[in-house]
Formats: sequence, C-alpha cells, structure tokens
Amino acid sequence: KMPRRGLGKGNRSNSSKIPSILARKRRHDSESQEGNKRRQTSMDDFYCHSWRGPDSMPDSSESDLNETISIASSTCLDTDFTLSDVTFIDNEIPQTWSRFRQLSCLPLKVPLPSLSWADPNEVWGALINRDLEHVRDPNMLKRHPALQSRMRSILLDWLIEVCEVYKMHRETYYLAQDFIDRYLSYETNIPKQKLQLIGVTSLFMAAKIEEIYPPKVSEFAFVTDGACTEDEILEMELIIMKALKWDMSPVTVNGWLAIFLQLHSLITDESKENKSPDCLITPNYLGSIHSIAAQLLDLATLDINSLKYHYSVLAATAVYLTVCKRSALQVSGYEWNDLSPCVQWMVPFHNVLKLSQTLHNHIEDHSIQTHTTDLKLLESVQELENQIVPPKSPLNVSGILTPPQSAERQDKHKSLRTS
Repeated sequence: KMPRRGLGKGNRSNSSKIPSILARKRRHDSESQEGNKRRQTSMDDFYCHSWRGPDSMPDSSESDLNETISIASSTCLDTDFTLSDVTFIDNEIPQTWSRFRQLSCLPLKVPLPSLSWADPNEVWGALINRDLEHVRDPNMLKRHPALQSRMRSILLDWLIEVCEVYKMHRETYYLAQDFIDRYLSYETNIPKQKLQLIGVTSLFMAAKIEEIYPPKVSEFAFVTDGACTEDEILEMELIIMKALKWDMSPVTVNGWLAIFLQLHSLITDESKENKSPDCLITPNYLGSIHSIAAQLLDLATLDINSLKYHYSVLAATAVYLTVCKRSALQVSGYEWNDLSPCVQWMVPFHNVLKLSQTLHNHIEDHSIQTHTTDLKLLESVQELENQIVPPKSPLNVSGILTPPQSAERQDKHKSLRTS
C-alpha cells in the first residue's frame, strides 16, 4: 500500500530509483495476460485503500503528483499511470438494490392507448410505482394505543364536511386523507388530543397544493372552534412534511378513479375523437357516474380496513360495483383474482348506499367534495357485515345426547326381566 506521505512535495528521495524502475517496467511489459489481470486487481486495491478523495491530497502541482505517483506505483504495482487515470472513491457510485426500484409486478397489462406525448408503458409503470410506494399500514393503530378506528372515521367525516363548506375539490380531501394515514403509519404514540390538529393541518397542506384559492390558515383554525391555533397548525405542517420525507404528490384513489373512468369512456365511445393520441388530455366521462363511484369511495375509506388495499385496487373495485364489471378489469389491467378480496369487502358498502337512497351530488361540478355519507351509514355497514358473517358460538354441551351409564342399563334390564 502506498503511504499518504508519499503524495507531498518534500518526499523526492525515491527519484534515485528511476533507472531500476525502467528496467523492471521492461520486464513486466512482456508478462502474460494472467500477470496483467493480477496487476489490475492490485490497482483496484490501491484505489480503495490509498485514495480518499481530492480533499486528502496536499497542495502540489500536477507534474509533481504525476512523478510521485509514477514512482510509488512502480514500487507497489509495477506499472505507470497518470493523475487522469485515477478514479477517486468518493465519485464512485456503489451498486445497490436501487436499480430494482423501477420494476413492478402488478398489474401486467397496460390499458393505456397510444400517446403522442409519452410511451404508454412508461406512463403506466410510473403510475403503478407511485401506487406501490405510498402504502399505508392497516395495523397502524397498534402503534398508537390511545387511538381507535372510530376516531379516524370521525376525523375524516368532519374533514369531508369542512371541504363541502369551503367548496374544496375531492382531490384535496383524498390528498389530506393520504397525509393523515401515512403520518400515523410512520409515527408512534400519538395522543388523541392531537388527532384533530393532524387532520386540519393535512387539509391545510392539501388545499395549498390543489386549490387555486385555498382558505387561509386562520380559517382552518376557526373551524376547529379554538382547539387548534394558527401557530400550532404551522408547526405541525413542518412536522408532517418531515415525517413524510417531503413526498407530497401521491396518486390518490380519486386520481385512479378519474383515470379508470376516462379509459372506460374510450372503450364505450367509438367516436374518432376518442381514437386520437391526445384522447386522455381532456376528461370525457359523465359527472354523474363519477359522483356515484366517488360516493362509494367516500363511505368505504371511512373504514380503516380500506388501508389493506392499494388506491388503484379501491378505485377499480368502485368501478366494478357502480359502472361495469367487465370494463373494470379492462381499464385497470387487473385480473379477477386481484380484485376479488376488495370486491367482497366493498359489497356491503354498496348495498347500504343502494338501500339508504342518499342524495347524489347536488353541485354541478362533480369534482367538488360533498358530504353525502355519514357515520350512520358506516354503522349500518358494520351491522350488515356482522349479519353476513355471524360469530361462531360454542356448542351447547347439555344438548349432546350421551348413552346411559352401565349400572343404569343393568338395573333397567333387571326390571324388565322381573316384569
């Protein structure tokens, strides 16, 4: 190994070794291919152990460095190289598993048509990767002993009501919901007194991202009725963004729903406009269909069990139950085996909505969030689930027929004989 002090100006005592070095160089030039490979391995070890980057080298001219490196390398490696041949270890990129991050295994089909502005495979792969990255922990309440699943449902129901009052978009609400779930999945031991602060701060952050004219922070503090101040909201905003690692742009379940409905309109409408490469730029689906499917998602996502499924699976299931079963598989790229668990889970929510006869979106713009579902409907769903799968009760032991004891049988036989 070459010592570090050999890189300075003052160490020129090795200059007397130059003739012998040249002779050794001539001998080693005639070595076999195996010797060259061995020297290459030694050179790699030299890079790793002797060089620590440009900051560790003392000040010297390039000619002095080339001369010193040539002398020292001949002593250690028996070969010549210049400063330009050196690759510093700080500039090397280590091989990690990051090259596999762009690979995805589901879904396999690409339902996008040909696009003039991008490759459909790359666009769909990017969407799927974003969906796989933003995973929420369905068991996150185990990390927070003070919280219950109903507290999350109450918080989300209240956020829907706030969105309706300020006429905020559906994407704003679902973006805030994603922030809440991911933050609770990362943190531990959140007290229930901070849950409303986390919710209103997440909605404040989502409004600044999605809304053209978002409400001011003072208005968000006002809707909490004094429970949260403006300073607390601003402080919690920074805490949440750090916990989420500044990843604030997921593809929400509402975003997936819009994609699937747009692809559904391309399948059902055979006009020439829908066959153009730019057919996905302008929304071309009915607002009434979007409102019905979004209403189902509003109710289903109040349940904490919705965290078990990816956003794309939830949106495809909503299309399956409210729009078209065959089209849901075509526009999502999923197989029936991928959607069947979520479909079985969401069927009670769909049945409750049909029986409740709730009002549809009364606002012309279907992208505005409305409060058409509530906690009573969620309780009805839970009651329906209990009826579908009743709890197993132990068998009544007293009702089991057992044969009489042997002594009783003998007494009975004796009485029959005497009679």
